[in-house]
Amino acid sequence: MRFGKPTALCLSRTLGTFCLIKALSENYFPKVLAFFRSVIPMLLRPKSRGTIRLRSVNPSDKPIIEAGYFSHPNDMEVLVEGIKVVMALSQTEAFQSVGSRYWSKMPIPGCETLTIASDEYFACASRHFTSTIYHYSGTAKMGPPGTVLLPILNLKILNF
Repeated sequence: MRFGKPTALCLSRTLGTFCLIKALSENYFPKVLAFFRSVIPMLLRPKSRGTIRLRSVNPSDKPIIEAGYFSHPNDMEVLVEGIKVVMALSQTEAFQSVGSRYWSKMPIPGCETLTIASDEYFACASRHFTSTIYHYSGTAKMGPPGTVLLPILNLKILNF
């Protein structure tokens, strides 16, 4: 599943790149953040996988990184269940004592046609708000056959 190129305001941060579509950054966040507390469900062992490819043979060119968020359907299912746990948590006496509530006065831009607090709505919201808090990483096979590294841990030369 691909969500296309971001039409977004992108802020580069030490822990990743966060892109917020214009409607969120200009219309939604200023109203919500006035009384904002958060509990954020996260996937600790996502099944989705992305790719990192060379843009060209020029080593100075930045690689093409496709994070592959939600490319495995189980990840969305687990995240939606996590959101429902947070919603239940917000109804506890402890959270209610500090005024916890789900803000539903304005639907998330892009999710307006969905029933607020439905599984479909939470999935839509997740697609709009998802980012990583980790550094991108990957692995390279280090033993025959089909390796990309030599025994001395140098990258094999590939002919393009």
